[in-house]
Amino acid sequence: MHDDLRERTGLRVAMTGAVYTSAVLSYMTSEVCRRAGDRSRQREERGTQGLASSTDICKADIYNTLRHDAELDELTKDVLKPR
Repeated sequence: MHDDLRERTGLRVAMTGAVYTSAVLSYMTSEVCRRAGDRSRQREERGTQGLASSTDICKADIYNTLRHDAELDELTKDVLKPR
């Protein structure tokens, strides 16, 4: 992570910067997975499972999670494109 940050920014990066970035990415990943899991359970309760099992998180759950949260949508707007 430290080398990646240094390479991408072209600047000196303290080791604590790499630790902080890793912690933020870990937190964001867990939040997206938690919210996508909630969406999957809601989909199961409505009886609209589609192809995925009730315990599975599908791509649509993650995509909808990112699109329906203002901050995550702003963060990933240029990364994810709808099909």
